[in-house]
Amino acid sequence: MRNGRVCDGALFYGDAIVFIEIKGKQFDLQARIGNRESLDKKFNDILVDGAKQLSETIQAFRSGALVIPGVKQMYVQTIFPVLILLEHLVINPVTYERVTGELRRDGILTGVDTSALQVFNIAETRMKNSLFGFLPILKEKVATDQWRGASLKNYLIDRFPGFFAKNHSRYLRKVFDARAALADQIVKSRVGPSGQPPSL
Repeated sequence: MRNGRVCDGALFYGDAIVFIEIKGKQFDLQARIGNRESLDKKFNDILVDGAKQLSETIQAFRSGALVIPGVKQMYVQTIFPVLILLEHLVINPVTYERVTGELRRDGILTGVDTSALQVFNIAETRMKNSLFGFLPILKEKVATDQWRGASLKNYLIDRFPGFFAKNHSRYLRKVFDARAALADQIVKSRVGPSGQPPSL
């Protein structure tokens, strides 16, 4: 493909394909301290531009301009666009609606065979590796109104609570227990003989 942009990678599952774009750009200092102009610019540079690149890839794939060895596009029924961020931006329904609303207005990622855009940060993608596999999780999350615009992390914790309950850091558990015990001691030291906080 000589003209246009293509995304960074693809995962082929027979009747489905996941196109993945990884955005390495990060918020600058002005965006991090809440400067609206800088925040909007970085928002567009990272999220909107990434979605446009995925859209261009899908268009090229469907038109035949992009040929992927071993993939017959006639068999692909569903395309899943996934944007992975190096910036630790946790997606929530409000952020997601802003992104997808802008994309809908511009006619981006609106194909009938194209699933809803999913945005993950790089840390979240490590979590799914210990579970069942990428495509089943992706399909279920996209199909659920409650979780489509939520972060992958929150979705996985809600979907697999038992897994996360038994796979926690022993070190962090010790730190948490120590802090909880210290807080309990402080509270008890400030409570009067009657069991009530001392009057001021």
